[in-house]
Amino acid sequence: MSSHIDQEILTEILKRLPAKFLVQLSTRTSSSSTAKLMLRHYSWAHKKEIYTVNSSSMSSFDQYQELVFPFKSYSQYFEIVGSCNGILCLSDTYRLNSHTIILWNPTIRKSITLPLPSVSFDQIYMFVLGFGCDDKRNEYKVVRIVYRVMDNKCRVDITPQVEVYELSLDAWRSIRIDAAPQYVISELPVRVFLKGSVHWIGYIPSEEDSDFRDLSLVLFDMNKEVFREMKLPGVTGLSVLDLSIFGSGNLLSLIQYNRHTRSQWIQYGSCSIWVMKDYGKVESWTKQFTVDLQGGVGKALGLGNNAEMLLVKSSGELVSYDIENQKISHLGIKGIVSSFHLETYSETLVLLDGINEILGHKIPENCSDSHLEGAYER
Repeated sequence: MSSHIDQEILTEILKRLPAKFLVQLSTRTSSSSTAKLMLRHYSWAHKKEIYTVNSSSMSSFDQYQELVFPFKSYSQYFEIVGSCNGILCLSDTYRLNSHTIILWNPTIRKSITLPLPSVSFDQIYMFVLGFGCDDKRNEYKVVRIVYRVMDNKCRVDITPQVEVYELSLDAWRSIRIDAAPQYVISELPVRVFLKGSVHWIGYIPSEEDSDFRDLSLVLFDMNKEVFREMKLPGVTGLSVLDLSIFGSGNLLSLIQYNRHTRSQWIQYGSCSIWVMKDYGKVESWTKQFTVDLQGGVGKALGLGNNAEMLLVKSSGELVSYDIENQKISHLGIKGIVSSFHLETYSETLVLLDGINEILGHKIPENCSDSHLEGAYER
């Protein structure tokens, strides 16, 4: 007898289970199952952004599932704000004041479009987003940090306005930030949710130096809703454009891009990986290895399975780097360099209609089957 359960039968079973049981089941499954890797890129050949989930070795890339992606960006692709417990936060940053922010659960094909943020300025310089979980309250949150221009010289006010969206309330609220760090958080899509906090790279703006130096990590605690700072390793003479961060398990990692000295443009010949082996202790930053790619490094995505580093060459080709053997595997995938994104991913039932502990709504009498059709498209 086949062990496969038809998706429609599974849907009917899930609809009849108590909401509290579904929440507990989803939480246990997400925490106990082996985390998979989600890869997103914009394909020139298909003219769309493609999401795949991979649970095997990245060097072979022969066992994956392509997710059904139902959204359309105003530009070419969405910014991935982050992932937490199987929920992805997507942002369409094409327009400052009316862009779309979406929480999406690919497993059950359910999404929620957030209401428009409330904080707005006539002269917005930029804004940054962060997504994560408040585990103590079983709450999903999006934090939005807005910077404005101080005067006609386009100087940035380093004291931003901050608002937080809570999923259970489906609303934004402004928060006080009396002790905001004296850094401007980079608007580049470089962020990590780890240890209950969103991490960004921040810089101190300077009129004389347009390269965004004087760097530090800026953290926002999702439970306490306060900012903190954390020092980077002793890297000097770098710009915010030369750094990126990612999480590998419970460890925080830093990518240091090394520029081609012979070029006047920003081109990277290699990148070095630093790991904070004891979270929160600056002295535990350790330089692990350096990857040198012929043709240049466009973007380092993070660590895959089996001690592999996933990178994008300057040409837009995705490759896997074997850390132990120092060998490169070509994966046969090409796209826009900046569109490549790697996230740890686990399947969950969060955002399922009827789970009032999560959505904060009453259980509807009739659940729509359209949200619970097949999760994957091979």
